[in-house]
Amino acid sequence: MKDSGQMIHGVTPEVLEQRYKQLVVAADKLKFTITEDIKNINGALLVKSGKSIDQATCEKLLNHKLKGPLDDYLTFTHQVTEASLVEDVISVASDVMTGTAIDFSNIVKTVSDIVKGLQFDKTILNKLTVYKYDSADNFDHSLSVALLGTEIGKALNFSLHQLTELFGVCLFHDIGEMHIEKSIYGKDDLNANDFRIITTHPVLSYVLMRESKTAFSGQVLSAVLNHHERLDESGYPRCLGEKHINRYARIVALVDTYDALRRKGRNFVDALWAISIQGHCRSISGETITPAFDPELIEVLQGLMINATAEPSCDIPIMEQKDQLQALLFQLNSINSDVVLLWEGVVGYLDNDAFSRWSKQLQQAQSYLHKVKNLILASSGFIGVNLDSLLSDENVLMDTRKDLYRMAPELKNQLARIKSMLSVMDGYTQDSQLANLISLNRAAYKKCSDFYRTMVVSSTVH
Repeated sequence: MKDSGQMIHGVTPEVLEQRYKQLVVAADKLKFTITEDIKNINGALLVKSGKSIDQATCEKLLNHKLKGPLDDYLTFTHQVTEASLVEDVISVASDVMTGTAIDFSNIVKTVSDIVKGLQFDKTILNKLTVYKYDSADNFDHSLSVALLGTEIGKALNFSLHQLTELFGVCLFHDIGEMHIEKSIYGKDDLNANDFRIITTHPVLSYVLMRESKTAFSGQVLSAVLNHHERLDESGYPRCLGEKHINRYARIVALVDTYDALRRKGRNFVDALWAISIQGHCRSISGETITPAFDPELIEVLQGLMINATAEPSCDIPIMEQKDQLQALLFQLNSINSDVVLLWEGVVGYLDNDAFSRWSKQLQQAQSYLHKVKNLILASSGFIGVNLDSLLSDENVLMDTRKDLYRMAPELKNQLARIKSMLSVMDGYTQDSQLANLISLNRAAYKKCSDFYRTMVVSSTVH
């Protein structure tokens, strides 16, 4: 039984319902009729059935707690239905299929079969209707994710029931975004608070689905909540690891990112390549690096594409590429300076008998720092690169950029390990030098995360 007052990450069903009422009454494109008398929580009549929606009616809907959800009283003129979903998916198919080996007739048949098994109640269909007319681009994105996600499910031999559940996860994974201020998504540069707000959208989607009358399974709800989690614990909202991320969530995470890249101007080769950088296990000094995305699923997605192994292209003028590369190398040099200071600080504590209780953590941190130093200096050798010489050789410039792409996830992984090792000493603040060292560690990790997002992740935030 659902607890209507249950709160997760600060989100309650009551808050969502109020936001939803505001969306409905403010939407210019949404036309609806009141099909049942609307009463407040105490049973007093607010709006009679059949009444037109004027300003006074809107104020009553917004200023009173209703006896039931707003959707119980409304019917939209252009209602999303199971049948219209088939048409909507087909409408985005030609765009999504560019560069793929997906057969159009099979798409139509698969989606039609899936839709027959959907059992969405009126309230959840109303939510989809509002989502469609309030956030048309995001709705199309969800349809694209549903199409590609379903194709991956088919390649994995999912049953029709599993495909139907996966389709639902894909369709609703971002629906919570309609409750987030649109101006945030329009910003070129997100600040920390903007990003924090964006990270709530999986929670909003989860609560919306959990509170609906449609009986979504626990696997579906979990996948919606966790579709921005990553296997290497770099995701949000809870930084979960691979053991806690189910197959549905892994598929949506991959396809969601791929389609976001595609919609931001990258061709399918570039989008696949950027994802594969985050998804293939590698090792540094013999240590395995946990991927962000499921490597098996990346292989399946690549199998749906044509020429999937091609290298990415770059249409940016060479002078602009040079400026971008210079900024990236400046970031990398700043990280390296912090790592050198961290190394010196950790070495000092290794020789201090008073910190013998932390010996294991300090030795492990030193080991990871050594790998970071090797990665930046020995393995890469980027710090001393002659940027002017790159102008005479465009291929060298592109190769340098590719190497930075490959290095960014590995660098972030190593500094994350250092952060974890030193965090166990966080409470030992009576030693001011150690407190400074821990503070420097956080600063270095922040720089590294920013570098990682600039190189690989920034264009996938949506």
